[in-house]
Amino acid sequence: MKLSQLKTIVKEAVKEAIQEELKEILLEAVKSPKSVINESPVSSPKSKKSQQEIRESYKNILGENLNFDKIILQKKKQFFKRFC
Repeated sequence: MKLSQLKTIVKEAVKEAIQEELKEILLEAVKSPKSVINESPVSSPKSKKSQQEIRESYKNILGENLNFDKIILQKKKQFFKRFC
């Protein structure tokens, strides 16, 4: 028997076994009594910031990023001045 034939036989056997198991699992799930699940919405605590506070927060974040970019540009200029 060639390896490819054996491989095909094993694949088919595994496929059949999986299909049989899935059928059994699905039948059990359908036949079992259904339980009702009650879920209550969970609200996450939100901080109450005013529009002005939110704007200030964004300005601070953007300002820090801009300063960081400026520092990087200065470092690059210094580097190129040394070697060019």
